[in-house]
Amino acid sequence: MFASTFKELLAFLRKPKEHIAQSEPTKSKIKLLFTAYLIFLLPVMLSSSFFLLAEHFEVINGEDHKLIDMLGDTPVAVTLFLVAVMAPIWEELIFRLPLRWERAYLFQIFLSPLRLGGKATYQNGVQGFHTWWQKNYTYVFYFTVFAFGLIHVANFKAEGPIWQLMLWAPLLVMPQILLGSLLGFIRLRLGFWWAVLLHGSHNLLFVSIALLAPAEAGVHQTENYRLTYEWISADQLSTNVNNQIEPNEVSFEQISVDDLFRFLITNDSSRYQATDTTGQKMLKLDFKPKVSTLDLKRLLVQALEEHLDLSLERTKQPIDLFEVTIGDESKLVAYEQGPEAGSQIQISPDSLIFQYTNLKKITASLQEQHWGNKLRYAGDDYNLYEIRLLNLDFEELQKELSGRYGLKISGPKVDSVWMYRLK
Repeated sequence: MFASTFKELLAFLRKPKEHIAQSEPTKSKIKLLFTAYLIFLLPVMLSSSFFLLAEHFEVINGEDHKLIDMLGDTPVAVTLFLVAVMAPIWEELIFRLPLRWERAYLFQIFLSPLRLGGKATYQNGVQGFHTWWQKNYTYVFYFTVFAFGLIHVANFKAEGPIWQLMLWAPLLVMPQILLGSLLGFIRLRLGFWWAVLLHGSHNLLFVSIALLAPAEAGVHQTENYRLTYEWISADQLSTNVNNQIEPNEVSFEQISVDDLFRFLITNDSSRYQATDTTGQKMLKLDFKPKVSTLDLKRLLVQALEEHLDLSLERTKQPIDLFEVTIGDESKLVAYEQGPEAGSQIQISPDSLIFQYTNLKKITASLQEQHWGNKLRYAGDDYNLYEIRLLNLDFEELQKELSGRYGLKISGPKVDSVWMYRLK
């Protein structure tokens, strides 16, 4: 049975034919269906390895897939119904039902405008198209196969330029292309509903495997966000780090817990203070909200507290507040720079270098270096400057900023901030 089915499949795929149905018992049809699927299962599974290759070249993110989102967001019963019943019926209606001329409504609908020329014109057009159909049935068949495969590109989100994803598309959807070829054979050999049965069974098999697989501890999905994280050991640390912060996504290749919370909660009215060795642990983290939010950072703090057990203690404390203002504009203007995409900040134990950076960002960076003093830029100047400083103590820093750059640090005055500590 296996050898004969393989030969029949090979002959069909070389030269697809519209009329290959045979009258045979249901038991024989089930055997043919099962055997043909086993033949295709190995290449379908092997072709899935293209996902890993595309991930390696950063074309896609394997965790950013519509099916994965559905598994995380939708009740199991609903997921199984949609994937194993509704999707196979609709896709077979669109891509496999038209493989027989008498059911080729989607192809024939393009001839409808010929009705405007009268009944004879329409009939001649239909007959001409049918003649072309019979002569070029191989192209018709493989058109439906590749169309079926390529619509599944929509399941992926491009990590880079969209043209790169489209270039990889035939490889990424190769499992669907192979499956489409098999489903076309089954539809023509056994009938439409047999193709629906195979399609639904295939989907059910792979979704069930995904549902039964142990959940990855570092992936959490809710109706509001998707959080992926991994703790990094000392031997995994890298000197080349690509951290990305966007309005709708935060992605850190490596960041300490302390630095992460400083980024998330430090502003003019709050600050984070490191406590124990937990804050020194390193994370790889990716966070994407699924809802529109104006406070991405607050949502991420909630996710970290819920899933990573990193809780914060919030107290209000008095502080000495220093304000940075422009004391001598004639000095500062000499260091003004033209527009540039993105500021460039270099901080080392010996020096602080700011290029194409406004005074608000410069003040925030100075505060990080002098954590015992709360600094706030009190002006409205958003020009970009180049400022180079030695990493001095606070008093020497005040003299350097005033003498060379015309920036004045006044104060202190008593103020209060929210203090966050890691629990």
